[in-house]
Amino acid sequence: MTGQRKLTFVQVQSAMKVMIDKSLEIPEIPTAMAVVDEGGHLLAYATMDGLNLFAREHIIRKTYTAAITGKDSAAHADARREMGITVAELGDPNLSAVGGGVVIRSPEGYILGAIGAGGYPSGQADEDLARLGLKAMNL
Repeated sequence: MTGQRKLTFVQVQSAMKVMIDKSLEIPEIPTAMAVVDEGGHLLAYATMDGLNLFAREHIIRKTYTAAITGKDSAAHADARREMGITVAELGDPNLSAVGGGVVIRSPEGYILGAIGAGGYPSGQADEDLARLGLKAMNL
């Protein structure tokens, strides 16, 4: 078998450390971050003090969405809207309709999982934090 097919512990920990460190630069805006495998199963999760329950749980849904659809959660939401389909109509209550989840691919294109963040006032800021973690994985 050629190419990486699974995320390593070191890659996951590297991503989480970078995202946590970045989040702590603005402690008054609590965030959460997560990494899931290719099936959307949780590998790592962290949340800052003071983040509301919805945001804490929604970050896992954003990350899951990216992993199982093979699209960043914002791109998936845009495609769904263009088709006139609500997230509820897709039949999976774990799917999310907002940005913040980013697909993790191997250099060969295999989906290894997804990484996500939540808590910032915009999905783009959440996605930016996730991409910082993705970069730390050195794929």
